[in-house]
Amino acid sequence: MPVVISMQFFANKNILKMNDNQLKKSIASWEEQVKLHESKIKSPEIYSEEWTNMTEQHKKGLINHWKHEIKTLTNDIQDATEELRKRGK
Repeated sequence: MPVVISMQFFANKNILKMNDNQLKKSIASWEEQVKLHESKIKSPEIYSEEWTNMTEQHKKGLINHWKHEIKTLTNDIQDATEELRKRGK
């Protein structure tokens, strides 16, 4: 029987503690990080001097890591945006 884990388990719990300005600044920062990770996936050799010397497994691992970070950041952006909406901002 597969184990099902709610994505809320991994939610950024600090979002509810942030004031409106902190949420807005965090959203902007997270959006920039998403852009950076997307750029890393598109052109990894620019961001890693060792890229050409890495094994394919290592390259895949880094790309998967960046994709996971994008997913996590995107979830945080959505959660923070929803929290601002709930606050009427």
